[in-house]
Amino acid sequence: MRTMNTDILVSGLSAQDAQEAFQWFRLVEGTFSRFLPASELSLLNGRAGEETGVSERFAHLLYISLQYLDETGGIFTPFLGQALARSGYRQSFEKIDRETAQTEPDDHDAYSVSREEPIRFDLDRRTVTINAGSLLDFGGIAKGWSAQQMAATLIERGRKEGLIDAGGDIISWNSGSGGKPWLIGLAHPYSDEQAIARLQLKGQTGIATSSVVKRSWKLNGRNKHHIIDPRTGLPAASDLIQATVIGRTLVPCEIYAKCLLILGSELGPVWLRSRRPELAYIVVDHQGRLSASSNLDQYCDIAELSERIAL
Repeated sequence: MRTMNTDILVSGLSAQDAQEAFQWFRLVEGTFSRFLPASELSLLNGRAGEETGVSERFAHLLYISLQYLDETGGIFTPFLGQALARSGYRQSFEKIDRETAQTEPDDHDAYSVSREEPIRFDLDRRTVTINAGSLLDFGGIAKGWSAQQMAATLIERGRKEGLIDAGGDIISWNSGSGGKPWLIGLAHPYSDEQAIARLQLKGQTGIATSSVVKRSWKLNGRNKHHIIDPRTGLPAASDLIQATVIGRTLVPCEIYAKCLLILGSELGPVWLRSRRPELAYIVVDHQGRLSASSNLDQYCDIAELSERIAL
């Protein structure tokens, strides 16, 4: 099934559970898509300066996003809608002409960090006022959150095993009582047909992979991608091209995979350990070299990695 601008895959679920999962993802898309004019997010973004009531679902994800904004010191932020649009990501990715995308002049000096809070959010009243010049964009966190929510629902119902893959954001679980462990391959940055690592997961495990390659295009002759560095408002320019983060739950993996891509191979792992030492990671740099944390065995019974890959 394709929704939320990505492919949604499930395994180990009954037909009824799978159908419910697909319906859930469609519902989430109708709430959080930046590209659907009638989505709750689009309507809010179009009401700058107006106090707007939001759904419980919207308030929940916004609250979580603001927590991660604080936890990461702003390396993750849901307020990159303007920067993404300025980089040429104004419409659903499959509609972008990746060779000839054009927009207003791509001025590196045009970005400035506003000192004004981008929104006012009252969680108790579930109201949001978005300030002029700000655009919310939940992007990957909406995918990871929706997969995690669906998995939690199924686990609460007693489902012993399952796997939900929302465009590379994966949550799997297995009770260990006779069920087969989940074996997954991490895709090559440039080819979904090649695997750069083979992981046999244990228990409940979340895995998120972010890449500067998968969603990339040219804008005014310059290479662009969708991973924006909030410090500059421009596509991230570190030495990493792909980052995978592994943990017990999916949402922090989604958040910190992007942060690693932004921060690079020297600062990123040290920074991650200082904030979330329980998370494991596998990263690929511009030379095709792989490096991984020492705690993969917390989440994987088997972890077979290439040392270097051809790019």
